Amino acid sequence: MATSSEITKDIDVTTCPICLEDFKTPKCLPCLHNFCEACLNSYIITAFKSESKSKVRKSQFNCPVCREQITPPDPTVAHQEWAKQFRLNHLIVSLLDQNELKAKEKLCDPCKSMNDDATAVSWCHDCNEALCEMCVNVHKRLKMSKDHDLKNIDELEDAPVINSVQSCENHKGKNVEAFCRYHNQPCCATCVAIHHRKCDHVTTLEEAANGILESKELSDLLKRLKCTSVLNQEIIKEKRENIKILEDKKCDIQKELQETRQKIIDSFDKLQSSFMQKLTQNHNQKVKELTDSITDIENRDKVIQNCYKLIETCKTRSSETQVFLEMKKILEREKEEVEELGQILTKHKNVEYEFRLNDDINKLITNLKTIGQIDVTEKVSLNLSAAKYPKSQISERMNLKECIPQLISSFSIKDKCGVDSSVYGGCLMSDNTLLLPLCRGQRLALFNSNGDLIKQSGDLSGYVYDVCMLNPTTVVVTRCDDKVIDYINISTLTVNKTVSVGVWCGGITSSDNKLYVGCSNKLLILDKDGNKQKEINTNGAITCVTIINQGEKKIVYTNYNNHSCHFVRYSDLQEIQSFTHSELKNPRGVTSDREGNVYITGESSGNVFQLSSEGNLLRILLQDLVRPRGIQFDGDTDRFFISYSSPQNLFDSLRRIKFVKQK
Repeated sequence: MATSSEITKDIDVTTCPICLEDFKTPKCLPCLHNFCEACLNSYIITAFKSESKSKVRKSQFNCPVCREQITPPDPTVAHQEWAKQFRLNHLIVSLLDQNELKAKEKLCDPCKSMNDDATAVSWCHDCNEALCEMCVNVHKRLKMSKDHDLKNIDELEDAPVINSVQSCENHKGKNVEAFCRYHNQPCCATCVAIHHRKCDHVTTLEEAANGILESKELSDLLKRLKCTSVLNQEIIKEKRENIKILEDKKCDIQKELQETRQKIIDSFDKLQSSFMQKLTQNHNQKVKELTDSITDIENRDKVIQNCYKLIETCKTRSSETQVFLEMKKILEREKEEVEELGQILTKHKNVEYEFRLNDDINKLITNLKTIGQIDVTEKVSLNLSAAKYPKSQISERMNLKECIPQLISSFSIKDKCGVDSSVYGGCLMSDNTLLLPLCRGQRLALFNSNGDLIKQSGDLSGYVYDVCMLNPTTVVVTRCDDKVIDYINISTLTVNKTVSVGVWCGGITSSDNKLYVGCSNKLLILDKDGNKQKEINTNGAITCVTIINQGEKKIVYTNYNNHSCHFVRYSDLQEIQSFTHSELKNPRGVTSDREGNVYITGESSGNVFQLSSEGNLLRILLQDLVRPRGIQFDGDTDRFFISYSSPQNLFDSLRRIKFVKQK
């Protein structure tokens, strides 16, 4: 079994894995591997040169360490600029500062920013910066810094504790100062004021990180990372042993064939050649599969080892705040790796060869057509099982096919927005807010995750039916009776431009810079600027459209007049399934969950159907609703909202519902 020292050996978080020197401008990839900006840029350029003959423009590259596919923040810019886009790893910068201070080779940070090399003589604990003699004098004179705690570098017994500042990812120039426990994310003051003002569990970073070094959460994370790496090594070891066993067995079979060959003479030579070709083909295939699997697991283990070293280093050399921030990043990564490890263990089997010699070989030597048979079997390992892999502290995702819906909250549109209106659609925004089209209210309304109204648009001069996000700055809405779509600025909720589609238009969604608009008797496919590319005849009004991205990508739409739901293959726009049911009347809304299951609201039948991604009925999820209309899942969570008419009101209310496990 691998030991802790084996897990951490040869890993130095301050050394670039490309140039094998101390980092210079360390940039962090989503897989949490770090590289010098210049090294990463050279690697990306080289990777593009090797595939320069391809006419398809790449939008990704593989991590040099774990080979994970990496998408830059903005893949539309030239690939020579990609390395600059990734975030600077402030933790590593601070670690390098520590190393320089220990070696008494630290340069003055303010002077270095001005391309001037001056040896540092003091360390400011308030600014977390090294200062030369001139900057120390200036520091002591300035009103804002004259009371700062300055220490002579030569008198420092230990390198200062790392407490680097993390910049807010959403607001440039703002530093992270707080942590929202409800959304489990760090935030700046602007984030708190705009997106988290209604959250009940927002604390300072210092409060959130208090006690993290001694917490069970941190120690458990380190144990799980270690256990995951150990288990990865065990799988790799067993697969390598399996290859050796297969090699030995192959030799045994070959020896047996050679002994038999002496009795069969010339006829056997021909049969042996044919048989060995089949044996080698099977053998090479299985060895390749095992070797590819080993390579994949080794790459994943590099991620785990890197995470472990980062946490271990932070634990001994960083502040609680920095440890807390790093731990939260790694928790999400750990969740993905543990889930993937569970899948690997579920499929993990040992391969064996078994050779059976034909009993009649001595009698029918001249009539034999084959010399024997190779049986390749795969057996579940007795030494390894899925039960041994570490469970993440993040709860396992529920199977939504087996859960039951439970009401979280509900509210009246009129009470929140001051206007009666039906709601036929909706769009979940990137910041977890919900944008609803108020049809008869002729406006858009933006709500936070707690159901509180944030703001409304002005009068859009027509019935607003549905809305979808086109890009981070723009949403597109359908004005059904006006036969147009509006492009609306997200921040101001004002119309940028209007495009006519020429027919009644209802449901709308987007994918791959294309718009899919449900209309009277047709589904329109438009480019991002609203130009028609294709259309599908539907013989009925399409009231809602959604895209399933799980498995084979599909377009799903509801046909209100024909009481049906249709599944269209995304690649060639061919219909592959249609769904009808005696208890489904006038389907209005449609959405899909993280598993690819589809949900349809029956407006006249007062129910909600749950279908599989292939379009087969799973169950009638909700019944006895009053005219349910819009339905939308909250990202990849287990929560969704549904709009409906309350018994006391002709117009709509909104319900927030979550799935819970059946008791």
